[in-house]
Amino acid sequence: MVRGQLREAVCREGKGALDAMAKEERATSVLISQVGLLLQDMGELEAARPLCEEALAGRRATLG
Repeated sequence: MVRGQLREAVCREGKGALDAMAKEERATSVLISQVGLLLQDMGELEAARPLCEEALAGRRATLG
């Protein structure tokens, strides 16, 4: 129970930090992948997908 509440708090704070970032910084941030993976682990696949896709697009743009 406490673990679930902690995960939810981390996701909420992570999303807030991502919202405060510039789009260019956000796309290459490790945080976006980590929040996406945490949401995935929590079973919130619909919430995780856009973050994971954005992280992948950022990597592709950076690495070519």
